[in-house]
Amino acid sequence: MQELPELVSNKLNELRLKYPYKIQLRVINGKFCIYKDRYKYIKETKKSKVISEYLGRIDNNGIFIEKKKKRKSALDKAIEVIKEHGGTVALPESNNNILESKKSILDEADKKILMALSMNSRIQRKYISQMCGLSQTAVTHRIKKFEETGFIRYELELFNLSKIGFNTYMFFIKFLDKKPTSEIIRDAFKDDPKVQLVIITKGEYDVIIYYLEESNIALFLKPIQKLNTLLNRYPSKWYLTPISESYGLVQIRQEFFDVLKEKVINKRKIDDKNKTIKYKEYATLRELNENSTTSFSEIDKKYNLPYNSSHYTYDDLISEKKEIILRPTINIIGLKPKYFAMIYFAITNWDKFNETKNEWRKIVIAYNKYTNYFSLIFDIGIPNGGALIIPVYENELEVIEKQMLNVKGIELNSLIITEVLIGSINVRLFDNNHSVQFGNLVKSKTIKSAKLVDYKLTKNEMNY
Repeated sequence: MQELPELVSNKLNELRLKYPYKIQLRVINGKFCIYKDRYKYIKETKKSKVISEYLGRIDNNGIFIEKKKKRKSALDKAIEVIKEHGGTVALPESNNNILESKKSILDEADKKILMALSMNSRIQRKYISQMCGLSQTAVTHRIKKFEETGFIRYELELFNLSKIGFNTYMFFIKFLDKKPTSEIIRDAFKDDPKVQLVIITKGEYDVIIYYLEESNIALFLKPIQKLNTLLNRYPSKWYLTPISESYGLVQIRQEFFDVLKEKVINKRKIDDKNKTIKYKEYATLRELNENSTTSFSEIDKKYNLPYNSSHYTYDDLISEKKEIILRPTINIIGLKPKYFAMIYFAITNWDKFNETKNEWRKIVIAYNKYTNYFSLIFDIGIPNGGALIIPVYENELEVIEKQMLNVKGIELNSLIITEVLIGSINVRLFDNNHSVQFGNLVKSKTIKSAKLVDYKLTKNEMNY
């Protein structure tokens, strides 16, 4: 993609901060056109489809020209007259309005349904019915509404990818002079299937990349050199650290499964047979990653597997022995925050940190008004520390920064995430009683244990 004029690029970044939804720039006939993207769930294919809406264009002087509004219809004029005379008008609500207003009208039953789906998107409706006190019909109707409006997307939470030969890393990039545009950065990384998340940030770093690479460090040097070369016109410092998630997830891109397919094809060439992957495992992971509620019979049929093969494979992948799949889950994309932020810290005094780390754990298990406080928490290997991504709806960043002052022996920094270029950030209602942090608080006798809701119900999961 061509490099954007500076005035156009600045206005584009300004618009991305202004609007609460995802916007894209497309160059059409030399004009810089702005589109709004939203997701619509297609019942027949059980997939979400991206719907684009034209918003306007940016001229060469960096001025945003909104699209012309349609002339008022007879209905609109009639409504205005009625309101002028003190009347009110009740009209059916459109899907778009439902999506935008949903966060203000979620009731307790909605939240329990979303929590159940966050913990296990394949759980049968009758068990959700028991959890939230609604009839099975009512539960099915609400979930269907979530799906049809694109309010939720079914995802897969993967965990022990090291068991199939991949480790997770994070790149932190700081440009020393001129910064490339978002389009240049996206184009530099979008074709690498091992890149799972690229975010633009405001603060100490400019770009952060979540990357999967095989355990062999020699293999890792080539992609580092390639990624750096793609942006060699822009002097920069790159900081690389191994990471491990302790809460939340990064949704793996479908392109990554082309890499896994190569491991299936070339498994005889891999020395460590424990880090190979079988064809049925690849097929099951690929299809459930795209939609975690896909039926096993569909997977068997698509990949010509024996009857119930993908179901047995799923049970194996999610078992405590392997835990490559942690859980089928959702992304509540209809609860889009104003913006995302990242807090990261380095441990400067282990004694003080260990004395107060339960204060940190107590922050993790809290909830905000709509979802969990955190989308993702991961441990950083070099230097020792951690980082967390926060969906900000109101003042969550300020609240958490203040609470983190109770954690001693750390050096704290924060970044504002201005744009997600590749991948997505997950938002959900995870039951924090099932978190590692809650378990550690109970073990340390900081809090009392709680009766855990059984979301697995393995024998009763959807298996059609």
